[in-house]
Amino acid sequence: MQRGEIENVNSAQPNQSVIDGFRCLQYIASSEQPVGGRELARALGLDPSRVNRLLLTMAHMGLTQKTAKRKYVTGHGIHVLAAQSIRRSGLFRATAEALEKLAHPDFTTALGSLWEGHVVYLYHARAGDSLSQALGGYRIQHPCESVIGLCLLSQRGDDEIAAMVGDERFGAARAVIEAARRRGFVIWRLADGEVRLATTVAGTDSALAFSRLYGYADEAALQEKCDLLFEKAREISEQVGNEDR
Repeated sequence: MQRGEIENVNSAQPNQSVIDGFRCLQYIASSEQPVGGRELARALGLDPSRVNRLLLTMAHMGLTQKTAKRKYVTGHGIHVLAAQSIRRSGLFRATAEALEKLAHPDFTTALGSLWEGHVVYLYHARAGDSLSQALGGYRIQHPCESVIGLCLLSQRGDDEIAAMVGDERFGAARAVIEAARRRGFVIWRLADGEVRLATTVAGTDSALAFSRLYGYADEAALQEKCDLLFEKAREISEQVGNEDR
């Protein structure tokens, strides 16, 4: 299928059963505990009978499996899909190559995307973490609690942000989001002195971030870290673009 054909498919009428199935699967995959059908239905605002049918279908496919307590966890099919996705993902490879050898003894590096109203981290490495720990090894977060989330929200309109996070959360984050729009990237200063930086990665739906930065009293002192962030974002973007050609 060519790129133009993919764009035509994206404009077609969405299939609600497929959407609901993916929402159920994503909720189970992101949960740290097995999930019951009724709990899942309440969390997603779906009919319990519909959720039960979707769970049984996904269990038949190996995407979920039922525990002894009749709750659901991800099945072996998820591991197969994950392996195939990583193999085919230019973004995974580009991120790993750009960040794996980056010396960051005193700060955290991360790359993430927005999915279903949450930030999902494709890469999250604290100082000293291995590549295996960095890839997919961090919990999802509310976008207003993540510098990556704030960066990606700044690319959206106010109405869309309010619909996603609610007026109250948007109001609390508005100053950081509006500053990011003016500046073109995020500088988020926390009360304890920590600074977090994030910028979008061109050609992807992701953002790259440095966090746990301390001892930077003003933006001039941050310039070296900002330049490094932009350099790594360009490296990732260029490699992803090369693989798409």
